[in-house]
Amino acid sequence: MLTARDAIHDRVRGLDAGADDYLIKPFDFHELLARMRALLRRGPELQPEAMHVADLVIDTRSRGVWRSNRPIQLTAKEYALLDYLARHVDQVVGRAEIAEHVWDEAFDPFSNLIEVYIQRLRRKVDEGHSLKLLRTLRGEGYMLCSGEPRDNV
Repeated sequence: MLTARDAIHDRVRGLDAGADDYLIKPFDFHELLARMRALLRRGPELQPEAMHVADLVIDTRSRGVWRSNRPIQLTAKEYALLDYLARHVDQVVGRAEIAEHVWDEAFDPFSNLIEVYIQRLRRKVDEGHSLKLLRTLRGEGYMLCSGEPRDNV
């Protein structure tokens, strides 16, 4: 998104509305190129129409999410995080990977934003279900699990 609106709430609203990035005018051309390179690093992935993880369904076309046939309302950033974890189901995904693929290069590595979004997802996806799909592995990262936890998770 390229705009002159520079207030924090405008940026948050733009990203939550689905923008992959938010660039404020006036901007430096080198910054625009760097942001474009970052987006291109994500690669031209072919997206399946739907991803299934246990009883969780993620429709990549409509960006809808359901657990046990109940819809889950997610912000654009929550959806992007869940989508990334689902594409790496049963794999540990570290903070650096999440920051690179879900946020942009301006992400502050010392912020607790990833933890905040994981907690929000955990409330929306796992609350009320005996099988918890979102796992935290201390010192390693996060995992979206398709089944029962392993002994060390």
